[in-house]
Amino acid sequence: MISLILGLILGSFPGFHPNIILNLFSEKTQLFGLVFGSLFTSIIPGILMVPTSEMTPLLLPSQCAVQKGKMQEAIMSFVGGALLGCFLFLLTFPLYSFFIHFNSFLKRATLPFLIFTISLTISKSKNSLKALLFFLISGVYGIFMFSSGIDSNSLLGAHFTAMFGLVGLLVSEKIPIQKVTEAKINLNFPQAFTGFIGGLLISLFPAITPAQVYVILILFFGASSKGLAAAGALTLSSFLFSFQSLIFFGKGRMATVEKIGAFNPDLIAIYALFSFFMIFLFSRYFVKFVNQISKFREVSLIFILSCLIFFYPKALHFAVFSLILGLIANKYEVERVHLMGSLLLPTILWYLKL
Repeated sequence: MISLILGLILGSFPGFHPNIILNLFSEKTQLFGLVFGSLFTSIIPGILMVPTSEMTPLLLPSQCAVQKGKMQEAIMSFVGGALLGCFLFLLTFPLYSFFIHFNSFLKRATLPFLIFTISLTISKSKNSLKALLFFLISGVYGIFMFSSGIDSNSLLGAHFTAMFGLVGLLVSEKIPIQKVTEAKINLNFPQAFTGFIGGLLISLFPAITPAQVYVILILFFGASSKGLAAAGALTLSSFLFSFQSLIFFGKGRMATVEKIGAFNPDLIAIYALFSFFMIFLFSRYFVKFVNQISKFREVSLIFILSCLIFFYPKALHFAVFSLILGLIANKYEVERVHLMGSLLLPTILWYLKL
């Protein structure tokens, strides 16, 4: 439980990325608890307007909630969806082996599906031309980055921490005063179910991002996919389904899943309920803390810079370039999800064997 509690704390830090956790513990059960806990509180950086790449889809609904002073409600919506996503996974994961019969089809479908989701995401952007341009620029940068010979965990950790974490912190605005009330349990099953479907899709097509799946869910499910409960279910179910993908298809979507390798299903319900009720009990105190602290951004900047220097010394020069690219995209009002071209374009070229 200590690792789970630590994960809940670390996940709430703006700019924190799950890849950083890889360097904290080597024991697999502890590592699972750390990642699990950090995903449950990953809504908080989104609420503070500085989401990581995984949390990019949450930016708009989170900002809307914060601007209305409803940070606490947003937190409880997300963790309610996360809780339901975990239990939906427990009810269905024994059936995952069914997809092994479609392994060859899924391999053939991955590239077309990837191109479709990228095209859809760009077309839904406020400025499709700018989105395409930054996708290509970041993609070329990604090709150069992955050809450097530095291990991928260090590269991705430094890259995402700088491009999403540091940029978010540097451009974030002052948070309005938030309402502090007694926490209320919010379990929205329709939203959680659509997010759960998104998590399943991510495990079957590991190259696509949560942001792209989020766009697809909106296209097919409409309003039921736009809430924070859907995002919570997607975040946790995609993590858990990645273990099934690793078992049956030989690859997990997250570096942390690859390192953990296996998980104990008996822990999921306990961890999910504990995480939910810890956040339920302490959400009001967190909101009070945010209302009172005046140097939250500065403290977070020091924390993230320290992690970069300590954990990713070999990739610090790439962190600088990633930071610059993220700041330029922000200046031209390009959604940072399109900077995922740094990962997606090299993936497309790999599938094309180029």
